[in-house]
Amino acid sequence: MTTTTPATIPQKMEHLISREITAFLVDRQARRLSPRTLEYYQSELERFQRFLVRLKIRHIEQLEAEHLRRYILHLAEQRNPGGIHASYRAIRAFLRWFALEIDDPRYERLISKVQAPKVKKDPLPGVPLDNVRRMIATCRRTHIGQRDRAILHCLLDTGLRKSEFVNLNYGDLDLKSGAVHVRSGKGNKDRVVFLGARSRRELIRYLRYRPDLHKNFPLWALTTGARLSSAGLRHMLRRRSALAGITNPQVHDFRRTFAIEALRIGYDLVTLMRLMGHSDTKILQRYLHLVEADLAPNADRLTPADNL
Repeated sequence: MTTTTPATIPQKMEHLISREITAFLVDRQARRLSPRTLEYYQSELERFQRFLVRLKIRHIEQLEAEHLRRYILHLAEQRNPGGIHASYRAIRAFLRWFALEIDDPRYERLISKVQAPKVKKDPLPGVPLDNVRRMIATCRRTHIGQRDRAILHCLLDTGLRKSEFVNLNYGDLDLKSGAVHVRSGKGNKDRVVFLGARSRRELIRYLRYRPDLHKNFPLWALTTGARLSSAGLRHMLRRRSALAGITNPQVHDFRRTFAIEALRIGYDLVTLMRLMGHSDTKILQRYLHLVEADLAPNADRLTPADNL
């Protein structure tokens, strides 16, 4: 009878970085993080892994603080401090998880040896209201022109993130009250934001071009009915700003303007925090110095787009 020799079991466990990144992402999925957050972790960690492969580092046991510092220097050639900090946070979360996973605190100490890049905390001022007016003036009363006009008003009135905005469906909207239900926002949390009278008026004019909408149909669409993508939204802003002869604003600039203008017309920080989907008021407090000169309560509680 032929006997076989069992495969030798290694006495020392080695951890492939690629495999542990996959395990980390599975753990995040199990915690029911939003698809956007999962995409962020995956993108940042795979980018970090590719850098380590070029250094011939494939196992976490090979990782040193010096490699992390070299990676930050590498990112500095391509990204601003905010982008570098985003990558640092993903790596920190991964290493902290791994330290708990194998019950070895040295991996958490590893990231603690590397200082996060400093990020300027002063908020950017957003897009000036006069620039928004000039962009709206380029929108003719056609299907696409009216869609873009409604988009500009609603971006300003809701302060939604790019992904939240393009993912809106017709059924998320209550035209009578102005309530807009944001589903699975950042942190996989739902919330409600509100449109003012002017935004609702422009939205109704746009919806006349789309009379047979089902509640699950995209609110913002191409003439074919297909959902307007994030790239399509960015392209629209580039086109309208070029026609208006102004600097191209980003979608997030409208979010900043919403925060600033809401503070100017009397919103309190807690209300604004909830409308913007923040977990605390720390970020919003940075905007206060921009509006200290003219902060005042407003009993009529106008919305930002009502000031256009």
